[in-house]
Amino acid sequence: MNDNLEQQAQALFKSWFVDFEPFKDGEFVNSEFGMIPKGWRTGVLSDIIEILSGFAFKSNTFEFEGKYKLVTIKAVQDGYLELNGADGINDVPVKVPRHCFLKKKDILLSLTGNVGRCCLVNSDNLLLNQRVAKIEPKKIADWAYTYILFRLSDTKTYLETISRGTAQANLSPIETANMPILIPTREVMDAFSVCATPLVNYSMVLTIEAEKLAQQRDTLLPKLMSGELKINDLTR
Repeated sequence: MNDNLEQQAQALFKSWFVDFEPFKDGEFVNSEFGMIPKGWRTGVLSDIIEILSGFAFKSNTFEFEGKYKLVTIKAVQDGYLELNGADGINDVPVKVPRHCFLKKKDILLSLTGNVGRCCLVNSDNLLLNQRVAKIEPKKIADWAYTYILFRLSDTKTYLETISRGTAQANLSPIETANMPILIPTREVMDAFSVCATPLVNYSMVLTIEAEKLAQQRDTLLPKLMSGELKINDLTR
C-alpha cells in the first residue's frame, strides 16, 4: 500500500510540475526549463526550502538505552527510517540547535555515503546527527511537495552527480540549496498541497502502524518459540 501511495504521489507531482497536464490550456512562456506556464519562474531550492545540518554529537556521550535516539546516515533509507541499533544519548549539549530536536513529519536527507536518500520522521525523541540534513519548506503548505520532490529518482540522481569525495560521496548542503528548480505560483502550490498532502500523510500512518505490528511480533515471537506463551493465550 505504501508503494502504491508513493507511486501515486510521484505521478501526481510529475503531472503537475513536469508535464503540466492541468495547465495545458493556459498560456506558456519560454524559460531555461523550456516552455512553462505563465506566472511560473525559475529559481533555486533555497528560494522555498531550507537545508538544515545535523549536530556533531560526541561518541563518548552515547548510551545504549538513552532518552533520545540519534539519527545517523545509516538510519536514513529510501522512504523509511531505520532505527534498529541506533545509539542513544541522555544529556543533550546546550549548543544543539532547536531544529536538531526532530518531530514527526520532519523530512530527512542523507549527505554522506548513499547520498540523496530521503525519508520522514515517524517517531518521537530523536536527535539529528551530523551528515544528515533536515529539509524544511519555508511554507508549511509545501511539506508534501518538498518530500515528493526529494523522493523523485531525478532529484536523487542530480544530488549524486554534485556530491564529492574519494572514499565516499559527500553532499554539500550549500550546493544542494542551489539546485535549480521550477517555482510555480503560490496558488498552484497551495492547490497541489490539497491533493498531495493526504497521500503522504496516509503513507506515514501506514508506516507507523507497520512498525507497531513489527514491535508486537518481535515481542511475542520469542515467547511463542520458548513456550512461555501459547497460541490459545492470544485468541482469548
